[in-house]
Formats: sequence, C-alpha cells, structure tokens
Amino acid sequence: MTAPDERGLHDLRSLLGRTGTAIALIAFVAFAGNGMLFPVLPLYLDHLGASGATVGLALALLGLGEGLFGFLWGAVTDRSGVLVPLAVFTFGSVVGYVALALLPMVAAVLVIRLVLAALGAAIWPAGRGYFVQAVPARSKGLAVAAFGLLIAGGMSLGGFLSGAVVEVAGFSGVFLTLALGTGLIGLVAVPRLPPPRAGPPPAAPRAPSMRAILSGPVLTVGAIVTFVAAAYGSVISFVPLLMASAGLPPGRVGVVFGVGTATSLLILPYAGHLADRAGRRTAMVGGLLAYVLAIFALGYARGFWPILLVTTAMFVSRWASDPAMVALLSDVVPPAFQGRAQGLHVIAFDLGLLTGPTLAGVIWDRWGAVGTFTFAAALAAGALLVALVLVREREWQAR
Repeated sequence: MTAPDERGLHDLRSLLGRTGTAIALIAFVAFAGNGMLFPVLPLYLDHLGASGATVGLALALLGLGEGLFGFLWGAVTDRSGVLVPLAVFTFGSVVGYVALALLPMVAAVLVIRLVLAALGAAIWPAGRGYFVQAVPARSKGLAVAAFGLLIAGGMSLGGFLSGAVVEVAGFSGVFLTLALGTGLIGLVAVPRLPPPRAGPPPAAPRAPSMRAILSGPVLTVGAIVTFVAAAYGSVISFVPLLMASAGLPPGRVGVVFGVGTATSLLILPYAGHLADRAGRRTAMVGGLLAYVLAIFALGYARGFWPILLVTTAMFVSRWASDPAMVALLSDVVPPAFQGRAQGLHVIAFDLGLLTGPTLAGVIWDRWGAVGTFTFAAALAAGALLVALVLVREREWQAR
C-alpha cells in the first residue's frame, strides 16, 4: 500500500482555510466527547444499577437520536450552510453534559443521551459532508480519511482522558470536563464559520428528487453501513462490561478505547488512498474481513492485554473500511445532495446502533461475552456478504 500522492495532498490543502479549520476544531471536540462517553456511560449506568439490556438501550438511543435528526441536519446544511447546525450542536451539547453531571438517574441519563445524539447528528452532514464536497472526486477517499483522523484522534484523546478523569473526579467530573472543553472550542470556532445562505444552492432546483436518489446503490451502501454499525455498537457497549467483569478498573477501559482509536490514526490515510486508487470495493472488503475476525475473537479474550489487542484490531479494521464506504456513497449522489447523503449515512449507521446493542444487551444477560461477540461478528459478516455480492462499483460510477 503506497502513501497518498502529491495531487491528493494538494487537494486536501483546500480544507485548511478559515471554514475548514473551524469545522475541524468542532469535529475534534465532538469526537473527543464521544471518546469519553463510550467507555464511561456503560460503567456509569452499571454503577446506577442498570441491567445489560439498559446499557445496550443507551447506545441504541444514540442511534435513534442521530437517525431521526441526521437527514434533517443534512437538509439544513444543503439549504443554509454549516453555521446553524454546528452552532446548535456545540452549545446545546454543553447544556446536555452539564445535565448529565447534575441528574444521576438512569431515566435521566437515557433521555439526555437521546438529546445529545440528536444534536450530534449535525456533525456528519455539516462536517464530513463539507470535507467530501470540498475536494475533487479523485480525492474523496482521502477527504473521508482526513475527517476520520479527526474522529479517531478525538476519540483516542477522549478515551485516554475518560479513564484518568473518572478515577480522579468521578463520573460527574467527566461530564463537566466535556462541557467546559466543548464550550471553549465553540467560542473559538463558531464565529469563524460562514453566515447562513439565504436559500438553496443554485444547482438544487435542477437536481434529481430525493426519491430518485434512493436508488439501489445508495440502499446497498446503506445496508453495509447498518450491519457495520450494529456490530460496532454491540462491541463498544459491552467491552467495558467485559473488562469490569474481569475486575479491571475504569481507567483501563479508557486505555483500551484510547489505544484502539489512536492506532486507527496510522491506517486511515492509507485506507483513504487505497479507496481512491485500488477501488472502493477492494478497500471495503479487506477491512470488513478483518473486522469480522477481530470481533469474533473478542468473545474469547480474557485479561487486559488480550482485550486490548483484539479491541485495537477491531477499531483498526472498522476504520480501514470507512473511507471506501463514505466515498462510494458520495460517488453515487449528486453534488447538491451531499449534505443529505451524509444524513442518509447517519440514518443507516444509527439504524444499526438502534438494533445491534439492544439485541446484544439481551444476549449479554443470557449468554455472556461469547454469545454477545459472536452475535456482533455475525452482524459484521452480513456487511461483508453484502459488499461481496451486491456492490457494483464501476457500473454505479459510470451512471
């Protein structure tokens, strides 16, 4: 696998202007927040006396909130630009984090998780949608990878910080740290975003209808994304409980999530380059095959080091396939609908988060780690099967 070439790097430099930098700052702090919440919320709910099914429901609510609002934020972004979605997300999240710290009740945590998810859905069309649209088609994979670096970097930092903060300041300390960091970044970045547009972009009246866009290629990519997300949500919901059941402290959980996402940083630029040069399908299938194997192995991992190794392999393989999936979706959707395309991606991803962890929670309560991670591996295998059988990359791009 070769490094990105000079032409691709030149295309990426177009993202380093005033707007791109502001979006990158907001995206980074958004995913740092996710990086802190993913390992902490399952432990927090367990601390409050929630069952495994309720822990799975918490991540399912993330899927529900993002799924319900992802397309809405995409439509707002296509019509008026990035300022409104990102400003509402940033400052609304501050309020949500403070509420988490002040309301230590299972029901309150679930409701706030839903609200934070609805707000967080804005980052996909307004953030990743901007990155994909700002570069030529030849570099879309790299643009997705660049945004993926923000995701993995933020989640890695958040994972490491979550373990340290929860051991020093408790769960409420994690939530207040998130509120402070998000608020400060918002004060710096939001004023740098361009003002809202007065109406839809000029190309929109001539663009195809959304009914025409919901074609076979879009639905096929959506099915892959849903299977990937269902498996991913099942894993990140129950790795913390797997580690807690082994007597490992919360700080170790943060280390596992931090190392996994940090290691993903190393693969993302090459994954994006591979998606642009070798093809979306080739990159996708290779990543998904490794994804299936890593998740299956988690059911038999015991102790800190085996869990760290296998979870890291899961994160790396999951992110290795991501640039190809998102770039392929962008390839088959007209430019005027790129924001809504990212909204559709959110809906597909969060349909997986809604179903996978909920079912995994029931399986965890009955059959434990082996049953849960075998189920998650079967979901990942569903994504691999769809990619192998139904993706027709060259035919779709020629339309």
